[in-house]
Amino acid sequence: MAIAIAGRITNKLACMADVAPDAAAQACEEALTMLGDATEVVVRTHPDDAAAIEDLQQQLARTMKSSPHMRIVEDAAVGRGGVKVQSADAAIDATISTRIDRVADELMNDWRLRLKELPIQP
Repeated sequence: MAIAIAGRITNKLACMADVAPDAAAQACEEALTMLGDATEVVVRTHPDDAAAIEDLQQQLARTMKSSPHMRIVEDAAVGRGGVKVQSADAAIDATISTRIDRVADELMNDWRLRLKELPIQP
């Protein structure tokens, strides 16, 4: 139930115009970090978040010796506040719904492990 509530809150926050672009940029930066040395990447983002991703691209170009070549594709199917990043070797779905699903899966796995550790009484 807590996951459902968190998902609803996060989705509402992501739709807020002043929150979503920053969330998308942060998700993009994290995804790029996971890709490591990829030199060519495609970043799919909601059209309303594209400017924040372009700003991030410019920041990376100024601060990194070898920033990846990013092609930004506006895609209304990508929810506000998230991105999908793809390189030749990997694809990372950093949309809000996928990130919440990952957290939910981790919590469920942890819960299952804890249940196994409980002593079973006849």
